[in-house]
Amino acid sequence: MSESLVSNNEARNGVISLQKKYTQSTKRRECPAVYLIFSFVKPPSQQSGPHLIRLPHPVRQFPFLKATVFVGGESTAWQKVFDQSGLQLTAVSMSNLQKHYSTRKERDTLLKSATYFFFDKPIGSQLPKRLGNQFFSRNRQPLQVELDINNPDQIAKEIQTSVECTHLYVKSSDSCIMNIGAFNMSFDHLAENICSAISQAMPLIPKAKARVSSICLMSSGITMPPLWEKNQVKTTLKAEDIKPKISIVEESEQEDEEE
Repeated sequence: MSESLVSNNEARNGVISLQKKYTQSTKRRECPAVYLIFSFVKPPSQQSGPHLIRLPHPVRQFPFLKATVFVGGESTAWQKVFDQSGLQLTAVSMSNLQKHYSTRKERDTLLKSATYFFFDKPIGSQLPKRLGNQFFSRNRQPLQVELDINNPDQIAKEIQTSVECTHLYVKSSDSCIMNIGAFNMSFDHLAENICSAISQAMPLIPKAKARVSSICLMSSGITMPPLWEKNQVKTTLKAEDIKPKISIVEESEQEDEEE
């Protein structure tokens, strides 16, 4: 793990400022998710991810009350093995998604039906078209998992790991975003997650040292000034800048005393 570009104290101050701005702007006392944004000088030519990033403090709660898993094939076969996993998982196949959740109202009902959503990797390319934009625009984006339909224990372990880790997608765009927690966590825990996330993410971004121009925090559309910025100009105080300045009146009084 490489060293973080942001100190724990800088991260903590950034989180405190973000929460104050969120509360002042919205007049609400909620606990929305907090994200790190890595801005790029030039978009990466190749995409990668999701990369699972293990943080000191899990970004989501486990165990959870209920989760939905989008799968390929027959949902009944998946549901049998889900019931053996020990987790409250509901299988929804692509055919069921198209048949029972084709309208916006039906997808809204589905959106409210579970704590988390997952999808088995093989059907990832089909999901955005079948699911629509509701999930992706409400911070409920399904998490990718790789599941073995013949192994309930593997399914339980894979789901738990996915819930507790954060996910980094490196895309061919001007930035990438990573969830590092929420305001129901303490400032100290969020700060520790920020520093850990930065140190783990940088090696995963191609030519990160040259590509990353800034790193900032965001929550509910509110973005703060960068925690770190490339080629940031730092002011160095000189001795004469620190020396107290006296007023013109004080100078005149001193001259009179000397005379």
